[in-house]
Amino acid sequence: MDQLKTGLLTDEQVLEELKFRAAVDEKKTALRPEDMALFKAIKAAEAAGAVDYVKREDPGARGLTAEKETPEGTRLLLTGAGFKAYIFYSTRDAVKFFEGRGIGLREIFQLKDLSGAPIFDPSGKLTPEGSEAWRGAAAGAKTWLMPYEPAGESQQAERVRNQMEEEAHLGYREISEPEYLWLLRETNCPEDVLRKDPVNLKTIPDGKHERYLLCYIENTTCMNAVNRGLPSLIESYRNGNTAISDAKRSTAFFGSGAVKQNHFCENGKLWNGE
Repeated sequence: MDQLKTGLLTDEQVLEELKFRAAVDEKKTALRPEDMALFKAIKAAEAAGAVDYVKREDPGARGLTAEKETPEGTRLLLTGAGFKAYIFYSTRDAVKFFEGRGIGLREIFQLKDLSGAPIFDPSGKLTPEGSEAWRGAAAGAKTWLMPYEPAGESQQAERVRNQMEEEAHLGYREISEPEYLWLLRETNCPEDVLRKDPVNLKTIPDGKHERYLLCYIENTTCMNAVNRGLPSLIESYRNGNTAISDAKRSTAFFGSGAVKQNHFCENGKLWNGE
């Protein structure tokens, strides 16, 4: 039920929730994809008992939890500091767990979950996928693969692959997450604007990550006068042109006066050129 409620929250509500938890800067005005990923990771940890876990591991620590009044009563939530503590202690316990299974320390930090996602990040901390795999492993399930073991294709992976192929026939092509995040900044558009008509950027969850699809091919059913210029922005990024200007007006030329420079979006909406 809590996961269902989470999915119904608006970006503004998620941002307020993160601010309440002191998990993001209080002055932040817009939710970014990395903020949503953090929110989902915190909620998944809480659903798995992270509040009681950090209280048990560090009973004297302050600022790891916060009380919030809800229609169902007072709830104890993880703060940003509490989530960091959870990752610290769960990483420690995960390493101990895998060591107890006879896995060498070098191999432990190269373990994958059953889909092939890394369990530990380059700094040695549990990834969101790793946290899920550790919780499953601690409950008795075989949730990890050694570095040399191939990941099998699940039914979900097959579904995603088929959906990607269908979208490709309509003119869509996949862009990477860094390209997607750069496109958000370059166009100055909120995520919901890029994802609805007439831009119609698509996302496909594969169970672990979002896959991003942009209408890319001329003279296909997805292409229109509004989204036609976006593939050229991605191609420019791929060619190394990653700088983004924050200037709102161009430099005046020989006293002619400055000309307003508009992004693809202005004030949270597509700019119509007026």
